[in-house]
Amino acid sequence: MDILCERRTYEDKPIAHAHSYGQLIIPIHGTLSISVDQRTVEKQQNIVFVPPETAHSFYAHAYNQFFVFDAPVFYFPSGLGGGLRFYSLDGRWQAIRCLLSEEVGNKPTSGYRLTDLFRYISGLLAQDQYSSSIDYIRHNFDKAITIDQLAAMEHFNPTYYAEWFKRKYGDSPISYIRHLRFDKAKELLASTDYTIMQIAQQVGYENQSTLTKLFQQEMGITPRAYREKSRKRVK
Repeated sequence: MDILCERRTYEDKPIAHAHSYGQLIIPIHGTLSISVDQRTVEKQQNIVFVPPETAHSFYAHAYNQFFVFDAPVFYFPSGLGGGLRFYSLDGRWQAIRCLLSEEVGNKPTSGYRLTDLFRYISGLLAQDQYSSSIDYIRHNFDKAITIDQLAAMEHFNPTYYAEWFKRKYGDSPISYIRHLRFDKAKELLASTDYTIMQIAQQVGYENQSTLTKLFQQEMGITPRAYREKSRKRVK
């Protein structure tokens, strides 16, 4: 499969799907709603990476247009799996968007110039992947983490760090940690026989009720119901 890029618009009716390739979405106009595992987020000025084999749906309620790359997974830096990723539309990405506006029309476009550009894009994704604090979060989300700790790793004050994190990753540090815990809890519920309390403690919560509240907020069901549902799908 070659790297393809085109301008796309999305309708207001979500269609769930997954694909074997990675997808990178760069906004031109409008807001895109993205649903994964019954959790919906809205992104207007963020780059979105969708890993291969990730069931998701897109929809938009108003005029919208996006550049969308479809690319084999080996073109992306390693370690980008495990869920959606969001990147701030900073000056580097705005420059890429300007280049794409000259290269890409309303039909799928490929070619060596697009491939060379995507290699540069892959380098940006790799750079953004490895800030000290985000690396720490990904390896220690099951522990108590404070904004002061994370800010010190980047040599920022806590207020600026929270703003920087939001611009860079499209989410607050607390929400990002919560989503990592949620995703790990789903994995353990589906693949192990640990009790709900044991899983809550393994992902960083002191009691079961906090995990139950998280599942009800994100999916509208309890952890026990999610376990039963996920195992029925396997049978």
